[in-house]
Amino acid sequence: MKKSRMLLLFGGLFLMLLGYVAWCGRAFYLRAPMPDLSRVPAEVRALTLAEIEAADLRRPEMLTARRIMELLMHPYKSEVEPIDVRVSEELVWVDRGYTWPGFFLCRYAEGWRRVPENEITFQ
Repeated sequence: MKKSRMLLLFGGLFLMLLGYVAWCGRAFYLRAPMPDLSRVPAEVRALTLAEIEAADLRRPEMLTARRIMELLMHPYKSEVEPIDVRVSEELVWVDRGYTWPGFFLCRYAEGWRRVPENEITFQ
């Protein structure tokens, strides 16, 4: 095999492998998309956006060897985990899965504000 054909063949294979690794690891360099806030009441929508940015919920995942191996073995599970927003009359719950800290916004007498971590209880 000539040197130019070898470089073309193995260069192409190397680029394909590099593209596969980059595609599987997209959770490490892509930020989570901003969620649809159409169900959130208008008076708390700006506060919800500010709290999402303050809590840094859109940041990419941390790069670990265990996670990259998991994503290489299951490439179709490597999409960026979305931000979930749930709304009730008195509460807005923003979460991004079990590995990310979420937060609650509650309607108090003086208006909407974030619920402190030490006041959250589940019944």
